[in-house]
Amino acid sequence: MQGGRLEQLLDLLEGRNTASSQTCLAMLDALTEHGRLEHISLARLVGCTPAQLQSRNGKMTQLIKKEFTGCRWPIGWHRGDPRAGEDPEAWIYELHPEFRAAWKRQRPLTS
Repeated sequence: MQGGRLEQLLDLLEGRNTASSQTCLAMLDALTEHGRLEHISLARLVGCTPAQLQSRNGKMTQLIKKEFTGCRWPIGWHRGDPRAGEDPEAWIYELHPEFRAAWKRQRPLTS
């Protein structure tokens, strides 16, 4: 997301008071801090069940398609790679390094 769209996404998510938007903010914050996380670990970190995380991700996909035509989802995912020490049955979420750096600038994490 470029050209002010990151700021728009942040404003949109912060302005909504839904479980999906709060989960998405928490996911982006967690992935900014950790880089990549497995689905179950990420769900625990953001305070929901794996099924809730999956459902809320679907809602965020709908929101992004509606509000940000032509933009892709800001979070990437792949099946675990055993060569990288990942469970091949797991879904791994991650942020592109450039998006991660931009998110850090927009929303500095308070530890």
